[in-house]
Amino acid sequence: YPTGLTLRITNSRVSLRGLAIDTEGDVYVAWTDSVFRTDRDRIDTSLVRTSIVVGDTIRKYSSDGVRLLDVATDGTGTGFVDGPGGLAAGDGALYFADTNKNWVQKVDAGAASRPILVIDGTELEENPGFLAPMDVAIDDSGSIYVADTGRSRILKFDRDGGFDLRVD
Repeated sequence: YPTGLTLRITNSRVSLRGLAIDTEGDVYVAWTDSVFRTDRDRIDTSLVRTSIVVGDTIRKYSSDGVRLLDVATDGTGTGFVDGPGGLAAGDGALYFADTNKNWVQKVDAGAASRPILVIDGTELEENPGFLAPMDVAIDDSGSIYVADTGRSRILKFDRDGGFDLRVD
């Protein structure tokens, strides 16, 4: 029997996770791209291998849809994203909920993977640390609001990331 005859079936699903627009009209989009691959041996149909590849991206576009920059790509550590959530743009920065890493990041909106600030909520007295933060917002004074969905609360931080109050 011939060996190595493989049939590959690939399916991709993009899940949009966040959208923000800055004062210059640039648009930021966060998404998770899941690629499902199934390899089947054509001779021995019992040989099946399935793999899932997940990629997370936050990308910046001009107001007319031209791709400008990958602000954050899939990865560990600051400046990278693992499970992007909501986005907020302001003061030349982009804020994003990094759901799988349980923190919110503030990065330079004009440069790839350049972190400015990380907020993880560990300084909180009651239930320290975030659990699956899903969204972030900023107000005109620079205060940062985090929807910490895993702990069912909304938290407010000052512009430097210091805890201010629980607002739920």
